Amino acid sequence: MSKKNLFSKKKILVVGMAKTGLSAAQVLLKLDANVVVADINIEKSDIQKNAIKLEQMGAKIETGPHKIQSFLESELIVVSPGVPHMIPPIEEARQKNIPVIGETELAFRLIDIPIIGITGTNGKTTTTELIGKMLKNSGKKVFVGGNIGRPFSELFLSNHMFDIAVLEISSFQLDTIEQFCPDVAILLNITEDHLNRYENMSTYVDSKFNIFINQQANHKAILNGQDPYCTNYYKRLKSKVYWLDSNNPQWKNSTINCQQEIITTPCQTHFDLSKSKLIGHHNRQNIAAAILASQFMGGSADGIQKTINTFKGLPHRLEYVDTIKGVRFFNDSKATNVDATVKALEFFTSSVHLILGGLDKGGDYSRLVPMIKKCVCECILIGQARPIIEKMLKYSKEISHIPIHHSKTLEEAVYHAYNQAHSGETVLLSPACASFDMFNSYNHRGDIFKQAVYSLKTV
Repeated sequence: MSKKNLFSKKKILVVGMAKTGLSAAQVLLKLDANVVVADINIEKSDIQKNAIKLEQMGAKIETGPHKIQSFLESELIVVSPGVPHMIPPIEEARQKNIPVIGETELAFRLIDIPIIGITGTNGKTTTTELIGKMLKNSGKKVFVGGNIGRPFSELFLSNHMFDIAVLEISSFQLDTIEQFCPDVAILLNITEDHLNRYENMSTYVDSKFNIFINQQANHKAILNGQDPYCTNYYKRLKSKVYWLDSNNPQWKNSTINCQQEIITTPCQTHFDLSKSKLIGHHNRQNIAAAILASQFMGGSADGIQKTINTFKGLPHRLEYVDTIKGVRFFNDSKATNVDATVKALEFFTSSVHLILGGLDKGGDYSRLVPMIKKCVCECILIGQARPIIEKMLKYSKEISHIPIHHSKTLEEAVYHAYNQAHSGETVLLSPACASFDMFNSYNHRGDIFKQAVYSLKTV
């Protein structure tokens, strides 16, 4: 059967009508499926626009509370990553043996080009963008997408031909794969995250390791040799494993040492990191993973080195915003978990006014204590997680003396921090939380922060 006939005339329910659901539904409509698209968030303007677009294309639209019959009458359910895949209607459908997949799995079944998949708690987007640019600078036609904001299925809808797909893959996307198998899979690290959605760390780790589940001996895996989850769970893998910073002599010939400015890959190629604008050891690991994956896919030494020298980093990740009357402002809105905020604070030595808070994801905020003790002079709390974070701050005797201020809005937090800060001090937004209690995304949160900073010039 042709891939394009896999879904023809089938009754398929797409759950979620944001960007990913829109793309999945468009693919299925193009393949002549009978498509129903459901979303409970009828208030959001983008959902309303997508509903109109899909209805005009021939989809049946259901908004508001889910209709269980729509789930049970489907031949296939495609669930968006923002929708928990264990909600009761989906569980009931599974009990009726109705298959449930995600948009990444859907696209994989239709697309036949080599894939690099990148996952991990932190560093995914930076590494994905690095690989994309390294391969483009090597003359490859590259699709860059996945969790990074461009759904994988858009490749199928595109009129362009691509040599390689480079995909950021979240744990939520990995929860709903069956056949998905990247030729090169990267697991950068695993730290506490999304524990508001996963039962415990074990289930979160299992989700991350799903990126390797369909790999065989002819595939390649890149893991962090300093991450205990990677070193404890790697024996599950059937693929050829390469390591970042492993001290195990057994893996010497398959390890990149990321400690030096000149790094040597297992392919015996040398790269100079001295001109890179990305700071911190974790970024050296991101660069090393990108180098290795790019080499495996035919990236040239010149294309890779050019990218190392010119890549400026990403918006909302320790992004310098401005200096106003001697006070520096940094936007780290992409720090949506505790570990990301810890890494951000490593770059500062003293006098940081730290803006924390947002939608709690079950992280252990006490892990912030050593870094707060080292360099933070004030904590400004925003969002739903304020009382949880405040409890930790007051409970820890090491930092109980540090002032705490509550702000109802991010703009208010910026204004307060600016009034408290002296010349030479830093205001840092690094929330350690998701953004969805107050904002549409971490990008939206970061943009509001920057706007608030720029508005201080008129005060």
